[in-house]
Amino acid sequence: MKLRRKAQSIMEFLALISFILAVFFIFQKYISRGFVGRMKATGDTWGYGRQYDPDITSNCRTSLSSLDRWIDTDCFEANDCHTACLGFESDDATCSACEDLCDTDICNNAQLPPAI
Repeated sequence: MKLRRKAQSIMEFLALISFILAVFFIFQKYISRGFVGRMKATGDTWGYGRQYDPDITSNCRTSLSSLDRWIDTDCFEANDCHTACLGFESDDATCSACEDLCDTDICNNAQLPPAI
C-alpha cells in the first residue's frame, strides 16, 4: 500500500511539472515579447524617445559646471576641456569658458529631431 502511494505522488509531481512546462511552452511568445518590449522601453528612456539619425543626431552631454546645460561632446574633446574641467589645476571659470565654446543650439533642444 505504501508503494502505491509513493508511485501516486511521483505521478502527481510529474503531472505538475509537465503542466508547468506546457504553460511555458504555450506562452513563450508572450513572455519573450514582454521581455523585448521592456528592453525597448528601457532603450527609449536612454534616447529620450528620439531615434538615432547620423545626419541629424549630435553627441551631447551635460555640462560639468551647470547640470541644466547641454554641450557638444565632440567640441568638448577637441578643445581639451577635460584638463580645464577635470584636471588638477582646474577651476570653475576656466571650465565654464571652455564649455561656452561648445554650447550649441543642437544640444540645447533647438534642433532636435522629432520624437517618434
